[in-house]
Amino acid sequence: MFCNWPAKRKIELFFLAILVAAALFIGLNLTGRVVVDDAYITYRYARNLAEGSGFVYNAGDRVLSTTTPLYTLILAASYFLSEDLPRNSHLLSTFSLAGVVILTYAIFAREGMGVVGLISSSFIITNVIGVICTFGMESCLYLLLILISLYFYFENNLRLTALFLGLVVLTRIDGIILVGCVGAHYIIYNLDLLKSRKIVTEIYIPVSLFLLVTVPWFLFSLLYFGQLFPATLKAKMMQYSSGLWPTNFISEFYNIIVDQYLYLLPFFIFGSIYITFRSKKYSLLLFYLTLYCVAFSSFPYYHWYLISPISMFFMISVLGFYHLLLTSHSVIEELPPAKSNLNRSLIFNVIITTLVLTSFLIIPLYHSAENTNTLLKEASGLTDDLSNRMNFYKHIGETLKNETADSAIIGTIEIGIIGWYSEREIVDYCGLLQPFISDNLGDTEKISDKYKVDYLIYSPIFSWVLSSGEMLTNYEVIHTYKVGSEIWFLLSRDHSNQTENQINLIDHLNTSLLKAPYKKIGILEINNISKISLLQHPYQYEQSRISFGNIIIPKNSTLNFSIALDPQVWSQDKGDGVQFDIYISQNETESMIFSAYIDPKNNQDSRRWNDFEIDLSKYANTNVTIIFSTLPGYGNGSNYNYDWAWWGKPIIIYE
Repeated sequence: MFCNWPAKRKIELFFLAILVAAALFIGLNLTGRVVVDDAYITYRYARNLAEGSGFVYNAGDRVLSTTTPLYTLILAASYFLSEDLPRNSHLLSTFSLAGVVILTYAIFAREGMGVVGLISSSFIITNVIGVICTFGMESCLYLLLILISLYFYFENNLRLTALFLGLVVLTRIDGIILVGCVGAHYIIYNLDLLKSRKIVTEIYIPVSLFLLVTVPWFLFSLLYFGQLFPATLKAKMMQYSSGLWPTNFISEFYNIIVDQYLYLLPFFIFGSIYITFRSKKYSLLLFYLTLYCVAFSSFPYYHWYLISPISMFFMISVLGFYHLLLTSHSVIEELPPAKSNLNRSLIFNVIITTLVLTSFLIIPLYHSAENTNTLLKEASGLTDDLSNRMNFYKHIGETLKNETADSAIIGTIEIGIIGWYSEREIVDYCGLLQPFISDNLGDTEKISDKYKVDYLIYSPIFSWVLSSGEMLTNYEVIHTYKVGSEIWFLLSRDHSNQTENQINLIDHLNTSLLKAPYKKIGILEINNISKISLLQHPYQYEQSRISFGNIIIPKNSTLNFSIALDPQVWSQDKGDGVQFDIYISQNETESMIFSAYIDPKNNQDSRRWNDFEIDLSKYANTNVTIIFSTLPGYGNGSNYNYDWAWWGKPIIIYE
């Protein structure tokens, strides 16, 4: 039978086999090597479900924080074959990616445009951001189910379309966008059925199948979680509306197209025009892409949102390229015959075929291999790439599992890998696990009042989420980690050394002051010594002041503190030192009790925590206000650039 197939079909199947093999190679090459932190949220749900703890992330806390219930159920079932859920997920992604190639080809092959499917799939499987950076998540399966739904819809098989659309929605709730697009597309192009009311007989069985697939889950979700939709949807919207996330999905999607696929944009425009006016079938692709972008315009950008719209972009672009070639070919055919014996049509076909194969098959595969190799090198170490911190997060998780009680509560920003390996209750400061946090993003004082975590994982790179750092008080640094150019800290409330004979001044700070510029609570590491500290950058031509009010000084008290300039400003081209002063205000009178000027740039002895102890016995049993002050450039106000001045752990110690 194969021998009787047309030569064109045989060539297409040959390249299809190559692309399927390429998809399998890419997937197996990525298996166990590319790690996405958020994927481990779903893995933990699946493990808890398989082990009998319920469909939960934290034991006993029924909050739906995975966006992919179907994928969770599949992974939970695979747990009984292998407990290595990350590997199971990678293998599932691998075979789903191969299926994406086959379905993309099949969608266009029935229309005699198999080459469009081949070229489109080559772009899809080699897309680093949409596929490779999300490998091991539900993304590949999600795209496969979308393509299966489109295939059956284009075949006018509404029943199977509805069945797989139900699976799309269960894989990711935003699949409802595709359901709406398919429904609207069907109605628009079947108005005669709508007018004759025959449409009811056409769709009641497909609609029933869709409801049969989806309704049981939504009923379970409502009864079990008390919610129909994942809490993460609201959390992501709150993240964007909070202003803490700088970009949204639309702007990043646009930047990716411009930065990486600008050469496809003319073909996309031509393809969009063509399918709008000439192809009612494939206009669904443009309809879906447009509505998807509109729906996600109020969401922050995450890689996994990209896979379906970028795939539609590729298919529309290649359709445009294909029909542009057909138009060019028609023009050549209509030219007057050439005097020579050369067959211009044949030459044109040979040139274009070579161009297509090199530009749209070989080049994407080459760039994907190059980019993937770079990505895998980054994943093997501790890098600045937030999506590849496997070794570091795993180490923290295992440290918590080995060194903390089973009942310990951990607070962190990145919850996937740490939560998977620590097996401890997690408080997520991005709000994915606790709806209260997503409702109060940025209000760290309110969040820290509600959630008293035992251990806190903190990095200055996440200070934009943790705001002014009120939650750092009453903790002590027990581990410091160097991650690339960053510093991370593990803090413990139990090891805070907070005793009845200490007064932590930071606890008495009016936190509203920290909303002013140049002030914040943070952690500074100098010479392997980390301290919870107060940053007080001086102002130009005037001193910066921070007050700790209503402090009753006990008998036999001393004020203990450290001062330092951030190591990042020790170089010769930065700053001219800072003057640190402390005043006691009492009965409307201020008295200076401390003054020191340090300039680590010129004085190497100052390149450390400079520790001091001030006797406060003079103020015993009185209510005072302690004022911290900094001045630029030895008090002359001449230069306040790079005056990154820190007060390290100011406390009053008494007998």
